[in-house]
Amino acid sequence: MKIHIIGGSGSGKTFLAEKLSKEYNLSHYDLDDIIWDNQSDTYGVKRDIEDRKRLLGEVLKKDDWIIEGVYYKWCKQCFADADKIYLLNVPRYQYRYRIIRRFIRRKLGVERGKKETLKSLCNLLKWADEYQEKDMVEIRKILAPYSDKVIEKIGKKTMICGEKYKKEFLSTGLYLLCVLAVSWLLVHFVIQRTEVSQSSMESTLSSGDQLFVDKLSYRFREPQRFDIIVFPLRGAADTYYIKRIIGLPGETVQIDQDGSIYIDGERLEESYGREVIDPQHLGRAAEPIQLGEDEYFVMGDNRNNSTDSRSASVGNIRRDELIGRAWVRIWPFAKFGGL
Repeated sequence: MKIHIIGGSGSGKTFLAEKLSKEYNLSHYDLDDIIWDNQSDTYGVKRDIEDRKRLLGEVLKKDDWIIEGVYYKWCKQCFADADKIYLLNVPRYQYRYRIIRRFIRRKLGVERGKKETLKSLCNLLKWADEYQEKDMVEIRKILAPYSDKVIEKIGKKTMICGEKYKKEFLSTGLYLLCVLAVSWLLVHFVIQRTEVSQSSMESTLSSGDQLFVDKLSYRFREPQRFDIIVFPLRGAADTYYIKRIIGLPGETVQIDQDGSIYIDGERLEESYGREVIDPQHLGRAAEPIQLGEDEYFVMGDNRNNSTDSRSASVGNIRRDELIGRAWVRIWPFAKFGGL
């Protein structure tokens, strides 16, 4: 038996495909695995057309299969070969709810999936709306010659009846409530939100970037070289600096006239600095600085425009002054991700 399942994102294609796969003992193929390069480190990289045609052709040669996906323009042979075609049509609130729930589960590590970002989530929701409004019209035209084998499943009718929906609704509601509760605890006791207000960490961080600071991990491990850390400005309430750790406790730090950083007499190999340090910005590091057993030497990545441990007003940072480690950038959405 050959079955093709088509519908927008969040329509339940994978759920139905897995159900039919078990029922009929058929192999299940996701068109996403054919069109997208899931081995790429970057989200959203497509395979070339010839590679896509080859992979799809290999599936269609098989005696039995279940193929599922949102695509239709290059899947006409799939429709022609299929014995049954399931067209999934669900209301907007249902597919949007499923898409957002899936995103949350993947970010929490509960569910495996693509490397999504908040920006890609927003784009997907917009795309799903356009698919439902425009693409479904085109799909029905393409499927018209195969009307005798098309089975259209209307999500709304399925959703509003039966104990199964009630259980799913309650289960999901409880799950989301737990997620919100855990998130609240994390934000108040484990994570601190902060905003970058100047350019001393360019080009790693820009003014206006909003971050989550991890306040917990340094309770269980020591800060590492090159960690981006947050600490209070001495004598200024509710004002914090964000810099990168360069020197560790017990080390000797010095910067020569060429702008090279030396740790215990050895040149430090690093590429975080935006530019070479000018001689007039060596500060107190022009001479060797011996760090105490609980002291760190920190610098901004914008080396020629940063007030940091080279300045006497900042100096060495004590271990107990560290608020935490800059963990993830949450704004702007285009740059969402770990640091």
